[in-house]
Amino acid sequence: MFRGGLVVVMAIAAIAEAMASESFVPIGISLAIIAVGSAIL
Repeated sequence: MFRGGLVVVMAIAAIAEAMASESFVPIGISLAIIAVGSAIL
């Protein structure tokens, strides 16, 4: 439950960061990192 919430928080933070930088590339990179991180966890 905690891990799922953590992934959601990281995803929101990644999207917010991408919007701040006005680029869609960081979203893909961040989602890839989140996917790898969630797989490890």
